[in-house]
Amino acid sequence: MKKKLFGQPIFILFTLALFLACIFFSPIRAASAPSSESTPLHLNIGAVFGVSTLSMVKMFTEKPPLGDHVSAKYQVITSPDQVAAKTISGELDIVMIASNLGAKLYNKGVPYTLAGAMVWGNLYVVSSVKLKGWEDLRGRTIFMHARGLTPDFVFQSLLRENGLEPQKDVTLKYLSGGPQALAMSFLGGKSAVSIMPEPMVAKVKLRKKDTNIVLDLQQEWQKTTGSQHKGFPQGALLIKNELIEKHPEVVEAFLTEYEKSIAWMNANTEAAGKYAEELGIGMKAKPAAMGIPGCNLSYVDAADAQKELNTLFTTLHNYNPKAVGGKVPDEGLYYKR
Repeated sequence: MKKKLFGQPIFILFTLALFLACIFFSPIRAASAPSSESTPLHLNIGAVFGVSTLSMVKMFTEKPPLGDHVSAKYQVITSPDQVAAKTISGELDIVMIASNLGAKLYNKGVPYTLAGAMVWGNLYVVSSVKLKGWEDLRGRTIFMHARGLTPDFVFQSLLRENGLEPQKDVTLKYLSGGPQALAMSFLGGKSAVSIMPEPMVAKVKLRKKDTNIVLDLQQEWQKTTGSQHKGFPQGALLIKNELIEKHPEVVEAFLTEYEKSIAWMNANTEAAGKYAEELGIGMKAKPAAMGIPGCNLSYVDAADAQKELNTLFTTLHNYNPKAVGGKVPDEGLYYKR
C-alpha cells in the first residue's frame, strides 16, 4: 500500500511537467509554421496588344524574379474591350492599359490604382507627298483609326490649336482594322496622308522609301501643353489595390524590374526586336527595332506624371466626358510610391 501511495505523486508530477512542457514549447512550434510570406503568390500580368506589350517584352521573355514564392503569368490581350473585362473581373493583378481606360475604370469603382505612365505617344502624320507642317494639311483628307479614342481626340485638339477645324478645313476619314488597315491603304496608294503609330511607321518606310514624317504629334503636344515630358501619357500601368495593400514589396519589385526592362529595351533595340518577333505579337524584328525609339517608351511614376495625366484627361473630358468615365479622376487614382 505504501508503494502505491508513494508512486501516485510521482505520476502526478510527471504528468504536470509534461503538460507545462507542451504549453511552454507550443509557441516555438507555432512560430516555425509557414508564414503568409512563404505562401505562394501567383500573379496575372497582362498587356493590351501593341506598344504596351512591347514595353515589357523583356519581362515577357525572361520572367525576372519578383520575390520568394512569387510566380507570374504574362499574357498578351488582343483588344481594349478584353483587357477592360479582365480588369473589371479582377483577373489581372497588374495590367498595361490605355490611360483613359484606367481613368474610366477608376471612376466606375474598379479597385485598381494607376502606378505610372509608360507610353508617351507613338503617333505620326505621314505622307507620300512633300508636306511641311500644319498649314499644308488644309484641304486634305487624313486617314485615321481609333475613332472616339485618345489618338482621335489628341489629333483633333492639335488641329484646332493650329488653326484647323476638323471636318471643315481637313477631312478625317476613319478606317476600321487598326494600324494594319492604315498601312495597306497608304502602301496601296489609296491614301496620301495618314496618322500612323510606331512601329507601323517603320514597317511602312521599309516598303515605301519616299514616306515622309510630316509631324511628330508628341512634339506638337509638348509645344501646346508645355509638358516637361515629350508626348502625352497614352499608356498607363494599373495595379490591383489588394496587391498593393497585402504585398507592397512585390509591387516594388515589379516596378523596379519594369523600369529596368524599358531602359534595356531602349538601349538594345535589335535584341528587343528579336524578343518581339519571338513573342508572336505581329511584329517582325527589324521594323520593331527601328520603331522602338519612336514609341517613346519611358516609365514615369504616377506622382511625377500626374500633371500630364490630368492635362490629357481634361482634354478628353472636354471632347467627350465618357472617354474618362464622366469626370476627371481625383487624387485617389494615383499610386504614391
